Amino acid sequence: MKSHPLPLPPLLEQRRIVAAIEEQVARLDAGVAALERTRANLQRYRASVLKAAVEGRLTERWREEHPDTEDAKALL
Repeated sequence: MKSHPLPLPPLLEQRRIVAAIEEQVARLDAGVAALERTRANLQRYRASVLKAAVEGRLTERWREEHPDTEDAKALL
């Protein structure tokens, strides 16, 4: 290693590079946190939609507009 010099940028340039890297890492951390929040919200949304489907609220308006259709008990 001693026979191969390793050129380094000036100290001020090194600090600028480190600051830029830290800024990008902070942005990445914020993006990851936003994705985690979105994932949690999506799980809550899915649970809400499933609950509404089981309770019949998803098709409530359609059933009111189409009263002549058979209900689930008759189909079963």
